[in-house]
Amino acid sequence: MSILPQILSSKVRAEIFRLLFGIDAAELHMRELEREAGCTIGPIQTELKKLLDLKLVSSRRSGNRLYYRANCEHPLYSDIRSLVLKTSGLGGHLEERFKNREDIGLNMAGNHKKHLKRG
Repeated sequence: MSILPQILSSKVRAEIFRLLFGIDAAELHMRELEREAGCTIGPIQTELKKLLDLKLVSSRRSGNRLYYRANCEHPLYSDIRSLVLKTSGLGGHLEERFKNREDIGLNMAGNHKKHLKRG
């Protein structure tokens, strides 16, 4: 389990941060957030309202959908993104990318990620 939910004390907020601030950060609407985060709409709406109030996340309307994205202009943006990448984003991304490569192994010990060549 990632340390991010423990730091933030909210699995839902950690998932929203992972999706909006992570390595594959995207602009997502509510149902996409629900699907990707694996959480129900209610808690996601509650956390998004808090994050919007803090201006950590911004939104835009397109038709009947409201899209959310990280506010790159917020003073804490780079810190949150760095925290997400260090705790969940980069390791998972590397594992997924290299899972079928026999010539590359990943050692995920602690917070350090290393590429180890098998040979």
